[in-house]
Amino acid sequence: MSNLVDGATPFVIFYRCTREVIRYIKGEFWMNLISVIVPVYNVEKYINKCVDSIINQTYKDLEIILVNDGSLDNGAKICDDYAVEDSRIKVIHKKNGGLSDARNVGIDVATGIYIMFVDSDDYIEINMVELMHSRILTDKSDMVLCNFKFVNENGESDVKKNMSSPIRNEILTKEQAQGKLCADNYYYYVVAWNKLYKKKLFDEIRFPYGKIHEDEFIVHLIINKCETISYMDDFLYNYLQRSDSIMHENYSVKNLDAAEAFILRTKLYYSTGYYKLASHSLLFSVYVMNDGYNKLDNTKKINCDKFSYLKENYNNIYKLLILKKIGIKSKIILTIYYINPCLLNKFIKIVKRGMKK
Repeated sequence: MSNLVDGATPFVIFYRCTREVIRYIKGEFWMNLISVIVPVYNVEKYINKCVDSIINQTYKDLEIILVNDGSLDNGAKICDDYAVEDSRIKVIHKKNGGLSDARNVGIDVATGIYIMFVDSDDYIEINMVELMHSRILTDKSDMVLCNFKFVNENGESDVKKNMSSPIRNEILTKEQAQGKLCADNYYYYVVAWNKLYKKKLFDEIRFPYGKIHEDEFIVHLIINKCETISYMDDFLYNYLQRSDSIMHENYSVKNLDAAEAFILRTKLYYSTGYYKLASHSLLFSVYVMNDGYNKLDNTKKINCDKFSYLKENYNNIYKLLILKKIGIKSKIILTIYYINPCLLNKFIKIVKRGMKK
């Protein structure tokens, strides 16, 4: 019963209770309403395959929220047409605000016990929701995460990439799950769209407006609110690789958003006593900032307030963290960057030269 009332308004509580009574009469009481949030922006070429994969799920108790984020193509009409055909679909039209803003609008209107995100150029396996819902109930976990496939526009899988997935069947505590964010192939654990969440995890948490790498800013906050997280090695989500996607855009100052996210994550880990994880997270911020120094031209570097902001925050957390018990390698790299960021490239070159010998 607590799932019905947690964080809900009186109207939503009444709606949920009425729906449960109807489902009980129909013999479907075990099911929970799941809100699937799909941000839509200029994807008329892909949206049909995406939405079809959701409405045809073997799990039927869905609330499908299509958030039209000011599409300039035929996407808005396609969404409206789907709403006419399927009563489970809600369409929200808004002016363009970006992926984070669209997801946040979806969260605000969602009435499900659980929520999940699907990007509008991707598509999901027909039993994804059913399997993930079953797993989250069986394990009594707060969130479940599944494997995903890299696919091209012809629907062909990238076998090499898919074989490298680190996701395995397991149940982890939140501290163990935070460790996954600092491991190799951590990207698999960060993305928002291969997960089923208890909706209450998003109480007081939203995606940051105007940022890229938006998932990096909140995944550690979500995990921190969990008791246990389930992991499934089933490949249930299809991640489309598009040449014109944001992941293939030229490097810009915006890419430094990832470094900011890592520094914020470092602060959380430090405050909770996860000092080794904090050092790994801070190293990630160093690598992103160092990448920025290498890829941005001098004019952008000189005029980039972002570097100053990041370095100031880096210095503050470094002074606290360096006194804690962390790895020697981490201490060396973090200290070099603290003394002079430009020295890091020279240090890396020396190490690589030594490894070749």
